[in-house]
Amino acid sequence: MYQILCIPNGKIYVGSTVDLQARWEQHRGHLRRGDHHNVYLQYAWDKYGEASFEFSVLEYVDSPDLLSVEQAWIDRTGCADRNIGFNIFETAGSPGNAFVQTWLGFVDPDGNEVTITNLQDFCRKNSLDFPSMHRLAMGRSKLKSYKGWTHKNSIRKREYVKTYTGFLTPDGQSAGPITNLAAFCREHGLTAVRMHQVRSGRRRSHKGWIWREDDA
Repeated sequence: MYQILCIPNGKIYVGSTVDLQARWEQHRGHLRRGDHHNVYLQYAWDKYGEASFEFSVLEYVDSPDLLSVEQAWIDRTGCADRNIGFNIFETAGSPGNAFVQTWLGFVDPDGNEVTITNLQDFCRKNSLDFPSMHRLAMGRSKLKSYKGWTHKNSIRKREYVKTYTGFLTPDGQSAGPITNLAAFCREHGLTAVRMHQVRSGRRRSHKGWIWREDDA
């Protein structure tokens, strides 16, 4: 069991791992890059600086007992309380496998419904912000989506069925129907905002792509 202490405000993050050095390096690497999945810990790191944080061992336990002991420390310290600590959940999770459960209802940027097991690990592997994805799933986000992802519980679900038929390629060929312009742009190295500008007439072209007015 380990703890990350922010010395200036006294807040803590409690976790468990089978490799203390590797886990601390993992935390520190993400914090230094500014892409840590825990937005609260990242904010404090950015505000106070690396020198203001202390990593320490709380307790050594056998691997099979990690989750139960972690839960005990979370309950004991109250580190999931925003006034006390940085832990996002009151539920313990195993190293690299935190808050494990199956999440239904997510829709990826291509419009496909996705079932996710272990949302926190999924976000870490796909460079997504875990709190943002969790808010979508819980229906607490005011945004349409997060990086193209949405959820059936989202307050404002994103529409993926809009189809565009008037785009011409740089070779002058019709691009055919395009459903989900954002995903199409990612696949072809284009910028969705600029393609929308081309579509609306606010821009003549984008990387040779134009809009054919008679299809508008």
